[in-house]
Amino acid sequence: MIIDILAIIFAMFFIINYALLLFSVIRPNSLASSTKKPSFTVIIPNADSSRVLRETLSNIRKSDYPQEKVEIIVVDSTGKEDVIDVLKKYGAIMVKDTISAGKGPALNLGVEKAKNEVLYFLDSDTLVEQDALKSIAKTISKKTPAVQGIFLPSNKDGFSSLMVRLEIILSNIYNFWCWKVLSTSVAGSRNFAIYRRVLLKIGAFEDVLAEDANLARRLYEKNVKVGFNPNITSKELVPVKISHMWKQHERWYGGAVRELADTGKISSFLIIPFLISIAFLYGFLTILALIFIIAGSIFALSGALIGFAVVLHQAAKYLTKAEIIMLPTTIIALSVFSLAMLINVILKMLLGIRIGWYKTPKVIKN
Repeated sequence: MIIDILAIIFAMFFIINYALLLFSVIRPNSLASSTKKPSFTVIIPNADSSRVLRETLSNIRKSDYPQEKVEIIVVDSTGKEDVIDVLKKYGAIMVKDTISAGKGPALNLGVEKAKNEVLYFLDSDTLVEQDALKSIAKTISKKTPAVQGIFLPSNKDGFSSLMVRLEIILSNIYNFWCWKVLSTSVAGSRNFAIYRRVLLKIGAFEDVLAEDANLARRLYEKNVKVGFNPNITSKELVPVKISHMWKQHERWYGGAVRELADTGKISSFLIIPFLISIAFLYGFLTILALIFIIAGSIFALSGALIGFAVVLHQAAKYLTKAEIIMLPTTIIALSVFSLAMLINVILKMLLGIRIGWYKTPKVIKN
């Protein structure tokens, strides 16, 4: 009896998500195209070596966008001479970060110095495509005053980086479905552009662990639309060691959980994508889900298969053949890692153990 009830509930869970999938596919939702060429201020927080930063600045200067309309501000906490030389070479403005309190305050130092119409945020290891600025200029508008692009891993070093690669790819898919279902995406603090006046109106970045999650929530609450444009592509370095990945995710998860705890509410912004992601990515993997599917409804199985097919199809664009073969193992490992991290973060918060800021090391192979 209990299994029957759970089977019905689980089946309905998939049917609702199946309906959302169909709704998002048939629902027209495209970004407007503009011919305007706004001025850009690219803001980059830097705590890395000149070697990491050099390629990032070089890529921006190689952009096919008019360079007289591009201002680069690097908020630097290293103070190294070689970094200063690189900034001079690429005509970037240096803002000294003497406090090094975290990413949010560092970004705000750049925002304060910015003079141009559109702010474009990158990390020091973010490599953008040549047409990135042009793509942003075409899609950012009064109706959609902020635009989020996709970010892909640039290194492949061991199983931990494979897990992060998959996680990043899934987050891009997550953003896509947010855009399709909710007509807004999740804002980040890298490969993310927003009108300067809009950011200043809602308040700049806050000094929290997850400055991007905090900004995303405030943009949603103020009904500021964030467009998602997969043509705005960037690449970045991902952790190569499990220890680095653990510390990085502890900050991310800690910040996200704190956002939920501080607001005291969960909006549709979190509920709908959460249901979709759980149903599409994890539901079909659990033993309990299989029991429910067999005992419940054929709709549950079809919904799970369709969801998995959609995710696999989108992820296959960014994964190699070897990574696709490893996909089931990687998803299980990532699910276990995520559950362990969530438990770790919640326990630390309950015990009053502070989760501090962590800067992930950037490892570049020769």
